[in-house]
Amino acid sequence: MWRCRISTLIDQDYNPEREHKSKIVGVTHENPDGKNRQKLIKKLKPGQRLTLKREPNNEFDNNAIAVFGFSGEQLGYLPGNDILLANHMDMGGVAYARVVEVIGGPGLLGFFNKANAKSYGCIIDVVKGEIDHSATRPFFKLSSDIGAELDRAKKLEKEKPEEAVAIYRKAIEDIIALDMKGTMAKACRRSRYPINRLTMILVELKKTQEAYDEILKWQAYDDCLGILRGDKASTEKRKLSLETKLGMDKN
Repeated sequence: MWRCRISTLIDQDYNPEREHKSKIVGVTHENPDGKNRQKLIKKLKPGQRLTLKREPNNEFDNNAIAVFGFSGEQLGYLPGNDILLANHMDMGGVAYARVVEVIGGPGLLGFFNKANAKSYGCIIDVVKGEIDHSATRPFFKLSSDIGAELDRAKKLEKEKPEEAVAIYRKAIEDIIALDMKGTMAKACRRSRYPINRLTMILVELKKTQEAYDEILKWQAYDDCLGILRGDKASTEKRKLSLETKLGMDKN
Protein backbone atom coordinates (compact mmCIF):
# COMPACT_ATOMS: atom_id res chain seq x y z
CA MET A 1 0.00 0.00 0.00
CA TRP A 2 2.74 2.46 0.93
CA ARG A 3 4.47 1.93 -2.43
CA CYS A 4 1.38 3.23 -4.21
CA ARG A 5 1.46 6.32 -2.06
CA ILE A 6 5.15 6.85 -2.77
CA SER A 7 4.52 6.96 -6.51
CA THR A 8 2.30 10.00 -6.05
CA LEU A 9 4.96 11.87 -4.09
CA ILE A 10 7.76 11.92 -6.67
CA ASP A 11 8.44 15.51 -7.80
CA GLN A 12 10.26 16.96 -10.81
CA ASP A 13 13.56 17.30 -8.95
CA TYR A 14 13.66 13.62 -8.02
CA ASN A 15 16.97 12.00 -9.05
CA PRO A 16 16.85 8.18 -8.72
CA GLU A 17 20.66 7.95 -8.81
CA ARG A 18 21.14 10.30 -5.87
CA GLU A 19 18.01 9.72 -3.83
CA HIS A 20 15.08 7.38 -3.55
CA LYS A 21 11.81 7.12 -1.71
CA SER A 22 11.58 4.67 1.15
CA LYS A 23 9.86 4.22 4.50
CA ILE A 24 10.93 3.76 8.09
CA VAL A 25 10.33 0.26 9.45
CA GLY A 26 10.21 -0.93 13.04
CA VAL A 27 8.17 2.13 14.02
CA THR A 28 5.96 0.25 16.48
CA HIS A 29 8.86 -0.87 18.69
CA GLU A 30 10.02 0.96 21.77
CA ASN A 31 13.56 2.27 22.11
CA PRO A 32 15.84 0.74 24.78
CA ASP A 33 15.19 3.77 26.99
CA GLY A 34 11.44 3.14 26.79
CA LYS A 35 10.65 5.98 24.36
CA ASN A 36 7.63 5.24 22.17
CA ARG A 37 8.58 5.50 18.49
CA GLN A 38 4.96 6.07 17.50
CA LYS A 39 4.88 9.29 19.49
CA LEU A 40 8.15 10.37 17.89
CA ILE A 41 6.93 9.57 14.36
CA LYS A 42 3.68 11.47 14.95
CA LYS A 43 5.60 14.70 15.62
CA LEU A 44 7.65 14.61 12.42
CA LYS A 45 7.12 17.35 9.83
CA PRO A 46 7.74 17.24 6.05
CA GLY A 47 11.22 18.44 5.15
CA GLN A 48 12.83 17.54 8.47
CA ARG A 49 16.30 16.04 8.04
CA LEU A 50 16.90 12.65 9.65
CA THR A 51 20.19 10.99 10.50
CA LEU A 52 21.17 7.57 9.14
CA LYS A 53 23.61 5.40 11.08
CA ARG A 54 25.13 2.09 10.04
CA GLU A 55 24.94 -0.93 12.35
CA PRO A 56 27.39 -3.42 10.79
CA ASN A 57 27.24 -5.58 13.91
CA ASN A 58 23.44 -5.79 14.01
CA GLU A 59 22.56 -9.39 14.95
CA PHE A 60 19.70 -9.59 12.44
CA ASP A 61 21.14 -7.74 9.43
CA ASN A 62 24.78 -6.68 9.04
CA ASN A 63 23.59 -4.16 6.42
CA ALA A 64 21.24 -2.52 8.92
CA ILE A 65 20.81 1.27 8.76
CA ALA A 66 19.12 2.98 11.71
CA VAL A 67 17.09 6.18 11.37
CA PHE A 68 17.27 8.94 14.00
CA GLY A 69 15.33 12.16 14.45
CA PHE A 70 16.86 15.61 14.92
CA SER A 71 16.64 15.13 18.70
CA GLY A 72 18.76 11.98 18.53
CA GLU A 73 15.92 9.55 19.27
CA GLN A 74 15.76 6.42 17.11
CA LEU A 75 12.70 6.26 14.87
CA GLY A 76 13.37 2.81 13.37
CA TYR A 77 15.34 1.41 10.44
CA LEU A 78 15.47 1.53 6.68
CA PRO A 79 13.98 -1.61 5.05
CA GLY A 80 16.38 -4.51 5.51
CA ASN A 81 19.40 -5.64 3.54
CA ASP A 82 20.06 -2.46 1.52
CA ILE A 83 23.52 -3.63 0.48
CA LEU A 84 24.25 -0.77 -1.92
CA LEU A 85 23.49 2.00 0.56
CA ALA A 86 25.25 0.15 3.39
CA ASN A 87 28.34 -0.27 1.24
CA HIS A 88 28.18 3.41 0.25
CA MET A 89 28.08 4.47 3.90
CA ASP A 90 30.79 2.00 4.92
CA MET A 91 33.10 3.57 2.34
CA GLY A 92 32.58 6.96 3.96
CA GLY A 93 29.80 8.12 1.67
CA VAL A 94 27.40 10.76 2.97
CA ALA A 95 23.80 9.62 3.44
CA TYR A 96 20.81 11.12 5.21
CA ALA A 97 17.03 11.18 4.94
CA ARG A 98 14.26 13.79 4.74
CA VAL A 99 10.70 13.42 5.92
CA VAL A 100 8.22 13.38 3.03
CA GLU A 101 5.01 12.49 4.82
CA VAL A 102 3.73 10.97 8.04
CA ILE A 103 1.04 8.41 7.22
CA GLY A 104 -1.40 6.26 9.13
CA GLY A 105 -2.56 7.12 12.61
CA PRO A 106 -5.75 6.18 14.44
CA GLY A 107 -8.16 8.18 12.27
CA LEU A 108 -11.80 8.72 13.17
CA LEU A 109 -12.65 5.02 13.36
CA GLY A 110 -9.60 4.35 15.49
CA PHE A 111 -10.53 7.15 17.86
CA PHE A 112 -13.75 5.34 18.74
CA ASN A 113 -12.42 1.78 18.38
CA LYS A 114 -8.73 1.02 18.98
CA ALA A 115 -9.09 -2.21 16.99
CA ASN A 116 -9.50 -0.06 13.86
CA ALA A 117 -6.53 2.20 14.66
CA LYS A 118 -3.54 2.16 12.30
CA SER A 119 0.05 2.76 13.34
CA TYR A 120 1.85 5.90 12.28
CA GLY A 121 4.38 5.46 9.52
CA CYS A 122 6.77 7.75 7.67
CA ILE A 123 7.67 8.09 4.00
CA ILE A 124 11.17 9.50 3.51
CA ASP A 125 13.66 10.57 0.86
CA VAL A 126 16.98 8.75 1.28
CA VAL A 127 19.76 10.97 -0.07
CA LYS A 128 23.22 9.72 -1.07
CA GLY A 129 26.10 12.20 -1.04
CA GLU A 130 29.68 11.98 -2.22
CA ILE A 131 32.35 9.49 -1.17
CA ASP A 132 35.72 10.77 0.02
CA HIS A 133 37.86 8.84 -2.44
CA SER A 134 41.07 10.07 -0.82
CA ALA A 135 40.07 8.00 2.23
CA THR A 136 39.13 4.84 0.33
CA ARG A 137 41.99 4.86 -2.20
CA PRO A 138 44.58 3.22 0.12
CA PHE A 139 42.21 0.36 0.92
CA PHE A 140 41.37 -0.25 -2.73
CA LYS A 141 45.12 -0.31 -3.44
CA LEU A 142 45.67 -2.98 -0.76
CA SER A 143 42.80 -5.02 -2.17
CA SER A 144 44.23 -4.71 -5.67
CA ASP A 145 47.65 -5.90 -4.46
CA ILE A 146 46.02 -8.95 -2.86
CA GLY A 147 44.19 -9.66 -6.11
CA ALA A 148 47.47 -9.55 -8.03
CA GLU A 149 48.99 -12.10 -5.65
CA LEU A 150 45.96 -14.38 -6.04
CA ASP A 151 46.38 -14.25 -9.81
CA ARG A 152 50.08 -15.09 -9.45
CA ALA A 153 49.29 -18.04 -7.20
CA LYS A 154 46.78 -19.43 -9.68
CA LYS A 155 49.38 -19.41 -12.46
CA LEU A 156 51.78 -21.40 -10.27
CA GLU A 157 49.32 -24.11 -9.21
CA LYS A 158 50.41 -26.77 -11.70
CA GLU A 159 54.18 -26.24 -11.91
CA LYS A 160 54.89 -24.99 -8.38
CA PRO A 161 51.97 -26.02 -6.14
CA GLU A 162 53.90 -25.58 -2.88
CA GLU A 163 54.75 -22.00 -3.80
CA ALA A 164 51.11 -21.39 -4.79
CA VAL A 165 49.98 -22.66 -1.38
CA ALA A 166 52.37 -20.26 0.36
CA ILE A 167 51.09 -17.32 -1.69
CA TYR A 168 47.45 -18.21 -1.03
CA ARG A 169 48.14 -18.43 2.70
CA LYS A 170 49.91 -15.07 2.68
CA ALA A 171 46.99 -13.59 0.75
CA ILE A 172 44.58 -14.86 3.42
CA GLU A 173 46.70 -13.18 6.10
CA ASP A 174 46.58 -9.95 4.08
CA ILE A 175 42.80 -10.22 3.67
CA ILE A 176 42.33 -10.59 7.41
CA ALA A 177 44.72 -7.71 8.09
CA LEU A 178 42.81 -5.49 5.65
CA ASP A 179 39.46 -6.35 7.24
CA MET A 180 40.87 -5.51 10.66
CA LYS A 181 41.49 -1.92 9.55
CA GLY A 182 37.78 -1.22 9.99
CA THR A 183 34.40 -1.01 8.32
CA MET A 184 35.62 1.22 5.48
CA ALA A 185 38.45 -1.17 4.66
CA LYS A 186 36.05 -4.13 4.60
CA ALA A 187 33.75 -2.26 2.21
CA CYS A 188 36.66 -1.55 -0.14
CA ARG A 189 37.91 -5.13 -0.30
CA ARG A 190 37.26 -6.83 -3.63
CA SER A 191 39.61 -9.82 -3.31
CA ARG A 192 37.90 -12.96 -2.05
CA TYR A 193 39.16 -15.52 0.42
CA PRO A 194 40.85 -18.21 -1.77
CA ILE A 195 39.68 -21.18 0.28
CA ASN A 196 38.54 -23.26 -2.68
CA ARG A 197 41.79 -23.11 -4.66
CA LEU A 198 43.98 -23.41 -1.58
CA THR A 199 42.31 -26.58 -0.31
CA MET A 200 42.11 -28.03 -3.80
CA ILE A 201 45.91 -27.88 -4.07
CA LEU A 202 46.42 -29.20 -0.55
CA VAL A 203 44.26 -32.22 -1.39
CA GLU A 204 46.30 -32.82 -4.55
CA LEU A 205 49.44 -32.66 -2.41
CA LYS A 206 47.82 -35.26 -0.12
CA LYS A 207 47.86 -32.84 2.82
CA THR A 208 44.45 -33.93 4.03
CA GLN A 209 44.59 -32.58 7.57
CA GLU A 210 45.95 -29.21 6.46
CA ALA A 211 43.16 -28.85 3.90
CA TYR A 212 40.55 -29.69 6.50
CA ASP A 213 42.04 -27.26 9.03
CA GLU A 214 42.04 -24.47 6.43
CA ILE A 215 38.33 -25.03 5.78
CA LEU A 216 37.56 -24.87 9.50
CA LYS A 217 39.57 -21.65 9.74
CA TRP A 218 37.61 -20.15 6.85
CA GLN A 219 34.26 -21.19 8.29
CA ALA A 220 35.14 -19.58 11.61
CA TYR A 221 36.10 -16.31 9.93
CA ASP A 222 33.48 -13.57 9.62
CA ASP A 223 34.05 -12.95 5.92
CA CYS A 224 32.21 -9.73 5.03
CA LEU A 225 32.65 -10.25 1.27
CA GLY A 226 32.06 -13.99 1.10
CA ILE A 227 33.05 -16.31 -1.72
CA LEU A 228 31.37 -17.18 -5.00
CA ARG A 229 28.53 -19.70 -4.91
CA GLY A 230 30.44 -22.26 -6.99
CA ASP A 231 33.52 -21.99 -4.77
CA LYS A 232 31.36 -22.39 -1.68
CA ALA A 233 29.67 -25.51 -3.04
CA SER A 234 33.02 -27.05 -4.02
CA THR A 235 34.56 -26.26 -0.64
CA GLU A 236 31.63 -27.71 1.31
CA LYS A 237 31.72 -30.86 -0.82
CA ARG A 238 35.46 -31.12 -0.28
CA LYS A 239 34.99 -30.80 3.48
CA LEU A 240 32.65 -33.81 3.50
CA SER A 241 35.15 -35.81 1.50
CA LEU A 242 37.96 -34.83 3.86
CA GLU A 243 35.92 -35.79 6.91
CA THR A 244 35.34 -39.24 5.42
CA LYS A 245 39.00 -39.63 4.56
CA LEU A 246 40.20 -38.48 7.96
CA GLY A 247 37.75 -40.81 9.61
CA MET A 248 39.16 -43.72 7.61
CA ASP A 249 42.68 -42.68 8.45
CA LYS A 250 41.89 -42.60 12.18
CA ASN A 251 40.55 -46.15 12.03
